[in-house]
Amino acid sequence: MLIIEDAVKLFGLSPIDKSVDAYLTTLGIEQRPEFDENPEEWVSKIEQGYILMFRAKHGYTRLYGATDAAGDMIFSGIRLHGPQNADDFQPYLGKLPFGLHFEQGPDELKKTLGEPGFEDEPGTSQRTLLWNNFKELQIGIVLTADEKHCAYITVKPVQIKFR
Repeated sequence: MLIIEDAVKLFGLSPIDKSVDAYLTTLGIEQRPEFDENPEEWVSKIEQGYILMFRAKHGYTRLYGATDAAGDMIFSGIRLHGPQNADDFQPYLGKLPFGLHFEQGPDELKKTLGEPGFEDEPGTSQRTLLWNNFKELQIGIVLTADEKHCAYITVKPVQIKFR
């Protein structure tokens, strides 16, 4: 099972790095992202409720800072799906970081994480809240249509240039 605390330690590394390769293998993932002119590649685990995000090295460096990782794709994020996601993923059943849970709405999220650095207006389709440097990670949350729950939680490295 994907363990968030373990996975985030691998941000900034390439899938050809031995530690990332071994972790992907423990998750039952055989695919190793390779750059093919698409700046981002997602490895989806629909039954487990998550996506692992890999970004082209030049794009990673621009958003998150320098990396000395070998390879052309860099591990850059995790998207966790709640029970009420719109993509037909099973919900992620593992422990969420920082005391988060999918049943939280915007007010509860702010009590848990503080004021976001970016927040869409209420009523916006796929209303998003972003915390760019919460305990050295970027946390992005997309709410359900009724804005009462988290549809997705995305965890990424801190962006060096944030909106």
